[in-house]
Parts: sequence; C-alpha cells; structure tokens
Amino acid sequence: MKRRAVIGSAGVGGVTVLAGCTSRSFESYTGAGAWRTVHHDTRNTNRVPATPPRNEPRVVWRVTDAFDPERVTKPTPVVADGRVYLGGQTLGAYDATDGEQLWETAARDVVNGLAVTDSRLYATGWDGADPRDGIVAAHDPTTGERLWNADCESYPTPPTPVENGVVVGDSGGQVKFRDGRRVWRLFASAVFSAPPAGITRRSIYDPSSSLFARHDRRSSPLEWVLGPDEKWVAPDGIATRRRFHAPTVIAERVLVPVSNRFPPDAVNSNRPPGLTAYDETGSVRWRLPAGTDVSTPAVSGSTGVAVTARVEWTGGNVREPNGGDATLRAFDVTSGESEWAVTYPGFGIDTVAPVLADDRVYAVLPAEQRGLLVAHETDGTELWTASLPARPLHLAAVGDCLYVTLLDGTLLAFGPRAPADASREP
Repeated sequence: MKRRAVIGSAGVGGVTVLAGCTSRSFESYTGAGAWRTVHHDTRNTNRVPATPPRNEPRVVWRVTDAFDPERVTKPTPVVADGRVYLGGQTLGAYDATDGEQLWETAARDVVNGLAVTDSRLYATGWDGADPRDGIVAAHDPTTGERLWNADCESYPTPPTPVENGVVVGDSGGQVKFRDGRRVWRLFASAVFSAPPAGITRRSIYDPSSSLFARHDRRSSPLEWVLGPDEKWVAPDGIATRRRFHAPTVIAERVLVPVSNRFPPDAVNSNRPPGLTAYDETGSVRWRLPAGTDVSTPAVSGSTGVAVTARVEWTGGNVREPNGGDATLRAFDVTSGESEWAVTYPGFGIDTVAPVLADDRVYAVLPAEQRGLLVAHETDGTELWTASLPARPLHLAAVGDCLYVTLLDGTLLAFGPRAPADASREP
C-alpha cells in the first residue's frame, strides 16, 4: 500500500539539507509546467524553464512504496497539468501540490517508463511474470483508463511521443506504434535494451545497437510502408559490451554518451567511454572522455552539463562495482571544451542525467545505499546539497519543485523552504 506524507521541514525521514557543501509541437514541450518525457522532451535536452529552489530546499511531500524496486529498474516520473505520473507494479497519478493520489490502475503489467502529451499517457513495461514480454500502452491522463496496448520485445525503455504515434526502444531496436498498431521497426542486435532515441521533426538518432545511426523521417504514407531512411552509421564502431545512454540533440550536434559498465579487461578498450559530438553528416566534432560512465547531458544554449563516474571494481573473475567518484562537468557544446568540474567522492556507482533549470544545474548522485542531491550555478558555484536516504534513480524539475525517485520505492518532491509555522504533517 502506498503511503503519502506532506513534509513541513527539512531533515525528516533521513533527508538532510546542507548549505554550501562540496497546438503544441511534438518536439517542444517547453512550458515550465511540464516534464513530459524521461529527459523532458523528444530531443532529450533535460532543460526546463522551471524555478526549483535556489536556497536550501525542503521535502514538500513523499510517497513511500510508490513502486517495487525488485520488479522495476528505473521508474521515470513525468509531470503535466498539475499531476505527477509514476509507474511500478501499478500506474498512478498524484497531485503535484501535495502528493495526494488521484487515481491508480491495477494491472498485471510492470510499468517502467512514461511519457505524457495533452491527450495520452504512454506507458512501457513488461508482463509481471516475464520481463521478456514487453508491453506499450496508451492511457487517458485524466482517468487512467487504458485506451490501447500492444506487445513489443523485452525490457522496453521509456516512450517518446511523436506527432502521430509513439516510439519505443526495446531489445530489438526502435519501434513506432500508432493506435496500438506497429508502424515500423528499426532492427538492431542489442546486448542491452535500447535507450530512448533522440527525435526531431526530420530525424531519428538511434542508439539501439553497438553502432549509432541517424535516420531521416519520411512523410506519413511512406513512413508507414518503408520506415525511416538510414542516412549514416557512426564510422567508429563501439564494442558491443558497452552501452549508450539516450542521446541529446541540439541545433547542429547530437551528443552521444557511451558507457562501460564492465571491468576494464572485459571489453575492447580501444575507445574509452565518454561523450561524443557528431554533426548532421556523422562526422565526429569532439570527444569528452569519462572514467567508466557518462550520463545523458543537459543542454541549454551553448552550455552542456553531464555527470561522469569512475567506478572501482572488486572481486575475481566475476567482478562487481564497489563505489567510485562522480564528477559534475560543464562544457561548451560547440567545441567540447571543459568549463568547470566538481567531483563528489563516493557517489559514482551510477550516473543519472542532470537538469538545467533557470540558469542553475541540479543533479542526483548515487552511492550504494544513499545519494546526494546538489545544486550549482552555471559557473560551477555550489548552492547547496541534500543527502538522500537511498540510491537515487531519476530527477525531474517542474515549476518550483524537484522530483526524485529512490531505489527503496520512494518518490520525493523537493520545494522551497517555508516558514516554520507553515509546517504540517498529515
């Protein structure tokens, strides 16, 4: 059973704040009142004109047992029209003001990824008994009513809405659905499930396999019959035991994060992990090295920010990550030149995409049993940090709130600090 709490002061339940410590276009969705896809928009920019807390925040509300961490990998909340949507063993909508549950759908499916438009809430997941049986569905965002569902391959990633359907990545590549029918599939042999593609009005940047590719979209009748038209495949092949995170598409660049989540001697190390910028022809413009992992970046104007990590390994033949350091890095998106970097020792077990909002940078940094929420000015000046009681999985920003999911099944909403006499505990 899910439990909701409206929190009136910081430091409740293991969250501690420390000041000063180390017709809508389908691809825009730029209103301050919405976070519609896993990375905010179809270009995966992680940039929103919101105004989250500049000073020490507080936990405004929380939902515990919001999802089952044993069955869901990285649930991604989306926010629109005053509602926060989150999947898990069920699909639910919560009031963005106080966390009150508005509706919940009970289903046999596990819901892992979401995207919301004005009229549809798209969900991806899998059969509760077998993650190899992927599912994509459309719901009414107001009531939760399921409008259609369709089968896909294993471990589908969060959906990306387009103007006449929805695109989903799974272990077979990228696939587009419209009204429950499959329109096309970009086949790929993926060791890992494909991350969300970067999509513009005329291109699909596909990270499905060990080779990154760009496809031109066609007009609707031709796209239905032929699918997108492949324009290029990145000429510098990447070892199959590395993985992509979602690419970020900007005006003349696509930024492709490549990670190595295996011990160094388990893969071909000719191409170290990092962030690579390609232009529209597929030529490499610059590379930003990373230790073992790099997140999908956040981009606003000429500034990009990503989280990189250097994982330490332990064990014998089968080695496991044993912590590491995380670095929040800012760079020029045109040249790739570093602008600043701040390292957080012990918080590099994984990377989560940061957020750029109102000329500030927000990031969650995971450790094995805990996490850190940090805020910086765009010049690198640290504003505050907040410790998290469990490993963070995802970060989103809407209005004056930050939404964080944790590995223990909790959804947290951080907002501006209120006067002490305004505190209340339901």
